[in-house]
Amino acid sequence: PVPSMADPRGRTSPSTQYASVLSTYDLSLDDFQHAFDPKIFIQKLTSPLFGFDEEVKQIERNADKKFDPRPYQLLFENAIDQLYALRKKVDDDIRVLIADTKLAESVHKNQLKELNNKFHVIRKKFQHLDQRISKVSHTAVRTGQQLEAVEHNRNKTIAGKKMIRQFLDFNTGDKSKFDGIFRDPTQLKAAARQIQQLQLYAGQFRGGDKTKTAKENIQKTAEEIENQLLDRFKAEMMQNNHSRMKELAQTLCEFQSQKVVTMYVNRVISKIPEAEMELKSLSIVNHPVFKDKAKMFFDRIISECKLAFNVIARVFPNPSEVCKEILSNIFDNRIEKFVHGAVQRNSDVGDFLLVLEEAHLQTDRAAVQLAALQQDLLTRTLENDGDFDQTGSLFGISGRIPTVSFLGRGASSKGAYSGFRGLLIGTNEGDTNKDLVGGGRGAGPNYDVQGSLAPNADGKEDFKFKERVETMFDGYRDGYLQKELELLKRDCERIIQKAILLDEKQRDELNDKSLFGRRKKGAKGSRALKQWVLSALDATAVAGSPPSPSMLGIRHIDPRDNSVAASSSHLSSAGMKKQFSFASASSTNVMANSRNTPFYTDENDGGQGFRVTERVLTTLTRALSRAERIGRGIPKSCARLTKAAWDLLLSKYISTALDLAEQVLPDDDPKEDPDTRFFLRTVGAINFIVRQMTDHYSKFVVPRLEADPNEKSRGANANRAGLRGIENRLVLGLGLCQNAALKYAEKMFNKLQRPGDFKPKDEMDCFDSTEACHQVSAFMAIQGEAAVESLQGRNLDAYLAELGRRFHSLVVTHLRKYQVSALGAMVVSLDVKRFQDIMQEFHIEEVNQMFTILRDMSSLLLLPVEQLGMVVQQRLASVPKEDIHEFLKCRVDYGKKRIEILSLLNL
Repeated sequence: PVPSMADPRGRTSPSTQYASVLSTYDLSLDDFQHAFDPKIFIQKLTSPLFGFDEEVKQIERNADKKFDPRPYQLLFENAIDQLYALRKKVDDDIRVLIADTKLAESVHKNQLKELNNKFHVIRKKFQHLDQRISKVSHTAVRTGQQLEAVEHNRNKTIAGKKMIRQFLDFNTGDKSKFDGIFRDPTQLKAAARQIQQLQLYAGQFRGGDKTKTAKENIQKTAEEIENQLLDRFKAEMMQNNHSRMKELAQTLCEFQSQKVVTMYVNRVISKIPEAEMELKSLSIVNHPVFKDKAKMFFDRIISECKLAFNVIARVFPNPSEVCKEILSNIFDNRIEKFVHGAVQRNSDVGDFLLVLEEAHLQTDRAAVQLAALQQDLLTRTLENDGDFDQTGSLFGISGRIPTVSFLGRGASSKGAYSGFRGLLIGTNEGDTNKDLVGGGRGAGPNYDVQGSLAPNADGKEDFKFKERVETMFDGYRDGYLQKELELLKRDCERIIQKAILLDEKQRDELNDKSLFGRRKKGAKGSRALKQWVLSALDATAVAGSPPSPSMLGIRHIDPRDNSVAASSSHLSSAGMKKQFSFASASSTNVMANSRNTPFYTDENDGGQGFRVTERVLTTLTRALSRAERIGRGIPKSCARLTKAAWDLLLSKYISTALDLAEQVLPDDDPKEDPDTRFFLRTVGAINFIVRQMTDHYSKFVVPRLEADPNEKSRGANANRAGLRGIENRLVLGLGLCQNAALKYAEKMFNKLQRPGDFKPKDEMDCFDSTEACHQVSAFMAIQGEAAVESLQGRNLDAYLAELGRRFHSLVVTHLRKYQVSALGAMVVSLDVKRFQDIMQEFHIEEVNQMFTILRDMSSLLLLPVEQLGMVVQQRLASVPKEDIHEFLKCRVDYGKKRIEILSLLNL
């Protein structure tokens, strides 16, 4: 409740005192137009109080000293009253606006309804009008069609009457009655069109003898007019007047005889030399001669076709037909005769195949270039302004722009057209795109015209380049494979025979059986013959020398490479517990840099290193490429050629060298230092040869067999079978080498080891190994080095592992023969330590472990009997106690301590 304005004590009322303050600020709707902020609102509301500070202070001085809240209370009460008033005003305004809006909405709905009714009326009227217009238009169209038909029939009737009159005039045989147009030289073009129509009508008449005269006169007149036009065409052609030639050609091409096309084709063909003239003076056409002749011959063809096609594109209304006629004549009367004449002049199978391959290559290349020229011709013709209408009709002949596809196996259609523009005449032979011309039928260019002009009225199809080329060589494909096999075997045998040819001294040594270690016990064999074997196998170079560049581009085999697997056989012989295989895999051993380096020869051809394998594989590669281009049945042909080359390499080359190598293998009981290095080098050379063969097979042969899985499987099985026999022989030879080496080491032990070596009397004799240990360890180091120089990968691991195991057994057996004193145990320990150091160079974990155990066992000979149990339990727990017991028998005190030793070992 608002306090009363009167003070009962007669004092002035507070509202009266602050009336001037309260009247200074009035609220309005403008204060609430924007975002409401309470702080700003209170600040504005209370600003009058702070605006009259002097008045307030005066009032406060007259009033009590305490704070008087009444001014603020009155201020806020006044503001609340104003807010209520504003709210009421806003509510009243809203009610008025709602009423006005409802009224306006009602009026708007009525207007929309009225407009909608008017729209329906207008639409009905428009539909009715549209129907009437449609009827009128249909009537007009029908009327126009009828008028056109009437006019067409009228013109046809007039033309028919004129044709009948002219036909009857020709039937009289009186030239004076013929229409004057046929006698006027200035109207030859119109006369040609008229006579062409008469020829058409004459062919439809069946009057028998009654119309014979007319037909003969029409045909004779047509020939006269055509000949006159041809004479004019020739005259313009001599002057290179293409525009006039084009006008005449349009008329001449309407004649059924097409003499203008025949005349122009003969003129173009006459500029290309005949095959008989090109080969007339040659009785034999070998490959170099044919290559030069063919290049000039085909260059001449391309040059003449390029000039002729330029004229055809500008002159003839049917360029595709003229172009096809020229190409057909070139292939039938020039290229085919040239190729057959050159090939048949060779009686030697080598020259025959080389010339045949070169002929296919040159013809293939020429076909690609001719296809490019034809594509240019047709494209430029269709792009000429005014030469075709909007429907693509070229001088009235329906057609579409042709495209030439050069898609081969693995090729892409993108940029196919631009890819052969550089093959036009003038391109160097070395710059020719080999992807387009070097792949043969299976992988070469598919240069058929995939989309050319539509067939003409005679139903002739477009010129197919690839079909023409392949048909031309079909006659040679039936007997090709036999000739290729004959040439391959002849060339490969010649290469192999040159490599394995023995001189007179070597033949004498071969016939003298007393020289061979396998026949005369203890002999080392012929040094010259060994050198011949290594030379024939390209293994005479120093280990680690860089290889010469491969003629085939075959990568040099890294012995750590595990990508090539030539055989999957698991062979074991002569105690070798791990397999030997030509599939040399990576090894964890690193004995020396030469460990993984096969033998190469970097001598040039004609030296000791003959590179037999590379030459044979190069010959095979050429044969495979030729078979893919010319042969019939690519997978089968390539499989037979590969089998023939592999059989020659395995039987005539590797087996022959291996036969002689086996003759000089060291004896089982050698009396002298056995030459194991020779056979190891032989194995290394053969392994490298086989790796070359298998790498070549996977790179060059397998892709050609993918189309026939059966041939691919049979080829792989045949390769494995052939290599398995070689592997068996190599394993047997390696076993004999180990036998000889270990037997000789045993003899060295027996010869050099003295009984008193392990019973020294002086302590000064206990600080060095025995002489036998020095000699045998040096010998075994040489054996390890020989293996590392020649073998690679797992084959090396298997050989060294077996050699280490057998040598460990030999050392143990040898030590058991002797009685060892306490001082001698130190000598034994030194000997075993030296053997262990040598075997560690093999980098075989199993062998290292065996010699570590042997060294621990040698310490048992030095320790007192009381300590044996602890050493056995701690360091020899994995060794059978029976073996330990047998080794302890070497102790000189074994007889006295036997019971105690057996008790410690629980035996």
